[in-house]
Amino acid sequence: MSIAKDLDRMELNVVAGVSTMNQYLLGEKPFYETVIVEDSEGAVSANVTPLDALNIGGTDVMRLIESCATDIGTSAFAYFGNEVPAASGVDLPGLFSTLDELRAGVDAYRPVLDKTLAEQYNAKLLGVWGISNIMVFCRGEVTSLADLKGKNIRSYGTMLSALYEGLGANPITLAYAEVVPALERGTLDCATTGALSGNVSKWGEVSDTLYQLPIGPSNWFTAMNLDRWNALSPELQTFLAAEFAKLEDQQWELARRENIEALSCAAGKQPCTLGVLDDMTVVAFDEADMPAFREAVKTKVLPVWFELCGAECEASWRGIVGPLVHGG
Repeated sequence: MSIAKDLDRMELNVVAGVSTMNQYLLGEKPFYETVIVEDSEGAVSANVTPLDALNIGGTDVMRLIESCATDIGTSAFAYFGNEVPAASGVDLPGLFSTLDELRAGVDAYRPVLDKTLAEQYNAKLLGVWGISNIMVFCRGEVTSLADLKGKNIRSYGTMLSALYEGLGANPITLAYAEVVPALERGTLDCATTGALSGNVSKWGEVSDTLYQLPIGPSNWFTAMNLDRWNALSPELQTFLAAEFAKLEDQQWELARRENIEALSCAAGKQPCTLGVLDDMTVVAFDEADMPAFREAVKTKVLPVWFELCGAECEASWRGIVGPLVHGG
């Protein structure tokens, strides 16, 4: 007998990810609007609103979950680098260079993430997934690490800002929805996000160069109010856990596809089935700049994070994640 026959009826209120990103358009939106409805045979449904439609930031999502103003929300761990340092332990810039490395780190560190969200936000971690490699969209020409010095660059978290400061740039924290007008006006010289995320959000229309700074992939997560989760029947908990595990696998695979297409889309070439054809100059990172980049990660990013995180958190990270990373 189908497990759906045993499910209580429930309607979820969901604040999903950014409306222009493929993770929402191809992942979360159909998942909430169609997949869980069909898989539960109509027992589970959802009202879904992307976070940018509410004009809120990633940290605001957790406030909504904590207060039960929404049942489920999606955000990025990088947004919490200052407020809850332990949450960004696998999302530090320059830490992982590939999605496979990131997922191994996420899998190892997941118990810490789950515990951190429960303690800090009364939230239950439902899923974590990567997005395409983080790159830098710039007005004008950028050909090397030195070209970033003095530039105003959109950052989205404390640790990324620490990296840019170490590289001699001026990090500016700015909400995702504000980036295009800031680039258009010239108040930003560059902006940072997933390469294909920026592409589908039309960042390529207001920038000239896509610079492959090796920040690596980043990750997003979905969580549910813990009291709401604990009040669910065991059958509903089992059902939702299985559904979100499938969504998580799908999102990781989508990120792999995005990484394949991101550079070709930016350059106006095929394959480009997940994005739009831009006319940008794609600049590879010069390996001659790698020692300077690694030094900035080692001397600027990690010390700032360790200080924010505390001795116990650092020791835990070194034992779990440290062996998985370059120089760990």
